[in-house]
Amino acid sequence: MKHEFRSCARGFVALLSLGLLLGGCMPETETFRYRLTAEVDTPTGLKSGSSVIEVELSENDSQLLPIEARGVRATLRGEAVAVDLPDGQVLFTLLRSEISSDAAKWFAHETIDTPEVDGHIWGVARARWMKDNKASGEMQRGDYFPMLVAFGDPNDPASIQRVDPDDLAASFGEGVTLSRITVQLTDDPLTIGIEDRLGWLVDPAVMENPGWQSLPLDARRLLLGLRAGKVGSEK
Repeated sequence: MKHEFRSCARGFVALLSLGLLLGGCMPETETFRYRLTAEVDTPTGLKSGSSVIEVELSENDSQLLPIEARGVRATLRGEAVAVDLPDGQVLFTLLRSEISSDAAKWFAHETIDTPEVDGHIWGVARARWMKDNKASGEMQRGDYFPMLVAFGDPNDPASIQRVDPDDLAASFGEGVTLSRITVQLTDDPLTIGIEDRLGWLVDPAVMENPGWQSLPLDARRLLLGLRAGKVGSEK
């Protein structure tokens, strides 16, 4: 009887230890949304567009994990900002920057000043503070400033062209200048519908091989910044 009791006790301790071990490896998570807004001065007045983007963060610095499994991971859902300009022209603010194909994961962290918080500089603690305080900020030029593009023909994905944020007039005409791009934490639903402007985004003949491979490499690099993740749900 005593032997059975000791065996049960050892089993309980082993299970408890395993639970504590696994618990110590569980990551912290946080999901937040922000509204990315681009404002453009034109001869006919200020024009703007916005898009609500979602980021899901997972952070774990447990010493029980191998180094390659530690740190912050992020998942992005959303679509580019479209600003309607005079003469039917459209400026798109991408979810990518010059150095990062998914820079929008970090737009909020890079833009908004927060108090000193524990954890990773791009991590969960800062995200929670921004979310709780509905924080906002104006984006500054830098490695994570979004790339801007326009289409010579919106029906032709290969016609995508980069737009210089410091010289919108070169792409859209005299008197057109970028005013600012801002980030605002929000509980609003995800923005959807960019395919209403660019129908080929949902055309397998264009967006899947071999059609995709036939597009110029520079065009593909920019086109990848138009959408991220599944954005067909407003929940």
